[in-house]
Amino acid sequence: MDNAPEPYVLIDMDCRELSLSQNARRCDFIFFSDGGNLVAPIELKAGKPRASELVNQLQAGAQFAEGIVPQGAKVRLVPVAVYGGRAHRSEINKLSEKSSQIRFRGKSTTIELLKCGRPLVDALKGQRD
Repeated sequence: MDNAPEPYVLIDMDCRELSLSQNARRCDFIFFSDGGNLVAPIELKAGKPRASELVNQLQAGAQFAEGIVPQGAKVRLVPVAVYGGRAHRSEINKLSEKSSQIRFRGKSTTIELLKCGRPLVDALKGQRD
C-alpha cells in the first residue's frame, strides 16, 4: 500500500459483517480512494493466474461496488490481479481480450496485472480516463 492514494478504504470481502454467502463469488479486496471516485477490486493469486477465474472474481467485486457507490458518481474502475507465480502467456493474452474486461455501470475496463511485491499504485496509475 506504499504511496497508495490517501485517504483510502480497503474492504476485505471475506469479512463476515458483509453477510455475503459463503458460496458467492468474490474478489479478495476492494480499494476505494479519491473520495470514492477510484474503485479497485483486487484479487490475489499465490500461483499461476487463470484468466477465467480472475475475470469472475473481479467482476463480482465490481458488482458489489456498484451497489455501494452512489449512482451518478464519477468513478474510475481499476480491476487489479496480483499474482505470485509465473503467468502463462496464453492466460495473459486472454486477459487482454474484450471478453475479459470488467464491466462497471455500462463501461468495460481491462484488468491490470501486478506481480506480487510491486506496489498497488503501479496498477492504479496504469489506467486513466
